[in-house]
Amino acid sequence: MTNTNLASVRLEGTEPRIRKILKDLNGRATVIIRGSSKALFVGVPSSELGWLNKVAKDMGCTTHELPALPKHEQALCGILTVSKRYHEGRCKACAKIRSQTPQVEKKAPKPLKPSATRTVGKIEHGQNFDLDGVIASVEITHDRLFAELESLENLLTNLKGYRDAKDKLTGLEQEARDRMSAARNLLNSGEL
Repeated sequence: MTNTNLASVRLEGTEPRIRKILKDLNGRATVIIRGSSKALFVGVPSSELGWLNKVAKDMGCTTHELPALPKHEQALCGILTVSKRYHEGRCKACAKIRSQTPQVEKKAPKPLKPSATRTVGKIEHGQNFDLDGVIASVEITHDRLFAELESLENLLTNLKGYRDAKDKLTGLEQEARDRMSAARNLLNSGEL
């Protein structure tokens, strides 16, 4: 959906294509938000929407107009992203900034009561029961949850698109009925 000045668009494609389109957006997009390695949210001036659709099509990416850009945060490296934690966990620039930032002493967490057991993740079959194994297991769980979130996000976008298409179709059907009625009235009046 487009406002008078800014169009919100979701671009989808393979990771290399998304990286390439990022380079082409430099200077033309008002807002660029990273969704995942295969999705990008862009706010462009409405006058650039045709250009964006053509470039995306040429690069093999799909575009979906949105009513608004999704909620997002700024990562340590300055990039806008829908999942700050996910981005910062994989971005080399964020890791470098984090390593250069002096560590603030954190308060020790309250010890859990013995009756309050929380399962954070489980060790997958074949993984060692050590810190690396636990980290790997939690990363797998994190990636699964992020994939589910992205799937739900795609479903939500598609459902909103269907709703908009249904509204347009209802309007077109009413317009067709009005035109047919006008044509019948014209034929019945004998003015032709």
